[in-house]
Amino acid sequence: MNDLIAQDQYKVSSKLILNDQTRKVLTMLYQPIMGHCALSIYYTLWSELEREKMISIPSNHHRLLSMLDMNISVFEKERNKLEALGLLKVYCRSNDSKTDYIYELFAPLSPSKYFKNQVLSIMLYKLLGEVEYEKTKYYFINIDIIKDDYANITKSFNDVFRIDLSNTNRVIANDNTFKEEVNNEPNLVYDIESLVNYLKQYQVKKSLLVPEVMEQIVQLASLYQVDSIEMGKIIIQCIDRNKINIEQLALKCQNYYDLENQGEVSLVHNVQPIRSRTAVGADKKSLKIKNLEEVSPYELLYHYQGSQPVTRDLKIIESIMLKQKLNPGVVNVLIELSLALNDQQLVKPYMETIAANWARKKIKTVSQAMDEALKIRDMRNNSKQVVTTKEVEEVDIDAVMDDIRKLYEE
Repeated sequence: MNDLIAQDQYKVSSKLILNDQTRKVLTMLYQPIMGHCALSIYYTLWSELEREKMISIPSNHHRLLSMLDMNISVFEKERNKLEALGLLKVYCRSNDSKTDYIYELFAPLSPSKYFKNQVLSIMLYKLLGEVEYEKTKYYFINIDIIKDDYANITKSFNDVFRIDLSNTNRVIANDNTFKEEVNNEPNLVYDIESLVNYLKQYQVKKSLLVPEVMEQIVQLASLYQVDSIEMGKIIIQCIDRNKINIEQLALKCQNYYDLENQGEVSLVHNVQPIRSRTAVGADKKSLKIKNLEEVSPYELLYHYQGSQPVTRDLKIIESIMLKQKLNPGVVNVLIELSLALNDQQLVKPYMETIAANWARKKIKTVSQAMDEALKIRDMRNNSKQVVTTKEVEEVDIDAVMDDIRKLYEE
């Protein structure tokens, strides 16, 4: 394919009707991921559509680039983002004398489909942070009105209308003139053929790989960077009662990423948000709270270890913060608790159990987390105690919690 030049012609086509809801989805859900320049291209291309025919007259890129105030290099880079997110398809035709393009616009996903998409929802969360992500998600939630005390008195079509067919000879067939609005998932490229072939070797039934399941598999594979062979191995572990357990698949993909991916962690360097800080006064407990609010989990681990924390420990903390969305100060309390109860070790299953419990209780502040840590001492029934390693079972819980209480109380 020839490189794009300003003289190349293009026209725009679409089945999209851009309404207020579509604009909100594009601006609030897609713009954080693709940026304002890509969104500007989308809106500009849509504005060129003839309202009646939904196809534009041919034009050249020089005019488009002038309107966007972009050079060709920037335009192509930003256009690629639209393509990757499933908002645009590009078709090219070249001959000796000229090259022309068709830009086909697609509607964004509905909010419901967007937040169910593993890739888009996690990207948005990482970009916005917990608070803004939840605020944005809440904006699109439809609140149901409680109608328990109301009777449904809605009239049906037949109650209201009567059609006189006495002078009508024409039978109107299904009309295919109008095209349905189409939206696309992000354009994820994955070696599905190799995955299917691998699963065939282990007699995995093709009926398990229905389109909805395959869509989830591709999203998880792309998100957690799992190749087709490794994904096949993980899928085999997640088959339960002739069905692929998607929740288990997602968990195992994340565990695979934690073990295999050596990229730098980022959440462990955050500190407690200002809005969630509660330390007041100069007593010992207040100073302890203040300290845990002002240091990051990375710095706390560095302090206890006396050197740079190992990657394994950082990955444990990063995974917990990402999955359970706990504040950094709360995670600091969890770190101290695990070190105290597990012979100065961070035990992942043990920490995940407590973290999930604190997330359900909506523990947001260091003070709340410290109170929860102190409650652990009340778990006296060893047969029902939540433990995950032999070392934890052998710890004298009361003695350890007495030490922790001395840290947190005057």
